[in-house]
Amino acid sequence: MLTLLKIKNLALVDQLLWEPSSGFICITGETGAGKSVIIGAIRLALGERADKTLIRSGEQQCSVEAVFHLPESSPVHAILNEHGVPPCEDGNLIIKRLISSTANRQFLNDSPCTLNLLREAGACLVDMHGPSDHRSLVSQERQLSLLDAFGEHAPLMHAYSDAWRQWQDARRAYDDLEHAEAATAREIELLRHQVDEIDSAAFTPEEVLTLEERWQRARNGTRLREQVSKMLSMLEETDVPGLGTQLRELTRAAHELERMDASTAAWLAPLAEVNLELKEIEGRLADYSAELDCDPRELFQLEERINLLESLKMKYGPSFEDVCSRREEAAGRLDRMEHRTERLEELRASIAVLRKQMDTAGQALTKARQDSAPRLAASIVRHSRELGFRQAVFEVSLSPPSGTGLTGNGNGGIPVWPQSRGTLQASPPDCLQRGTGAHHAGD
Repeated sequence: MLTLLKIKNLALVDQLLWEPSSGFICITGETGAGKSVIIGAIRLALGERADKTLIRSGEQQCSVEAVFHLPESSPVHAILNEHGVPPCEDGNLIIKRLISSTANRQFLNDSPCTLNLLREAGACLVDMHGPSDHRSLVSQERQLSLLDAFGEHAPLMHAYSDAWRQWQDARRAYDDLEHAEAATAREIELLRHQVDEIDSAAFTPEEVLTLEERWQRARNGTRLREQVSKMLSMLEETDVPGLGTQLRELTRAAHELERMDASTAAWLAPLAEVNLELKEIEGRLADYSAELDCDPRELFQLEERINLLESLKMKYGPSFEDVCSRREEAAGRLDRMEHRTERLEELRASIAVLRKQMDTAGQALTKARQDSAPRLAASIVRHSRELGFRQAVFEVSLSPPSGTGLTGNGNGGIPVWPQSRGTLQASPPDCLQRGTGAHHAGD
């Protein structure tokens, strides 16, 4: 629903701010009062092309701003999301057009957009009906939706559309596989070699994460043991008092000081904690020293694993993840090549089953449309005569389509196209088409 229209320097209008209320609104006035300017501004907001002749005399640019309040079901939300336009806040879509002598710009929710995008969104907002201007009634998709909405065919339409998509996906997969270049024996052998080479290495993500660290430890085992031994000797008691001995002596002296002056206890307390942590470090160094094993065989094995991993990286990618991706890609292609014939047979059988399902869904939708078409025509005639068109005539005839389509056009069990005789016009898929019947005004 249009909730705000703001015009500035458009044609003869200096400034106009209009906030229409809900319900039926009628704009009246003498010729030249500005009725057409309001309609023209709405057209600009919907994406109609503009030029500098629309700018009010003496001004450099004109602008039109429109705000529409959209329901959650509006297709405009999907259009905005698809093109990366900011979503509507509180359901309000803000459209702005700036027209100048040098350039024109348009915005959706304060985000710059193309005129085509504005026109696509505008088509979902307003229907313009004039002497020769009726947007929705010349839209084939809209005409089809009118018949389906009247007959409440949504469940049948969804069932057919789903069946059609599955059938199309299966056909596309079959065509891609059928027209794929046949693999040579050499290519198959190369793919098999790549898969076997990576599989035989049997690397796991956990091993790769720790392999370099384990190799560095094994390679530097002797130096590590020497460094640990040096650190332990600094902590243990020897002929020359070590760090541990000196710290223990310092702690005893601190206790004596605290005994004589209790006020020193608060700031001497950390000495005890340091002594305990130093003992903990000493114990861990001893355990670490015991774990160091300078086994030449282990070092050799680790070096071989690292060399093998680096070789795979040089062939298949700079990282272990790239190697794994290459393996999956080669395995998938190899599987398709080796089982190409069987896969084609499976797809061929699947296509036949899906076609039957689509035909069944299409026949049900066709039957429903055939039942709804005369009721729709009768309803239109009845309402036309209530409006004073006493001799109104409207007919809908159904004819087979020429192909298959998402909305129900095709051969066999695919839904048929309605064709109209009268004022309602439409065409494929299953849409109303212009007929030759008459629609006369009454007395």
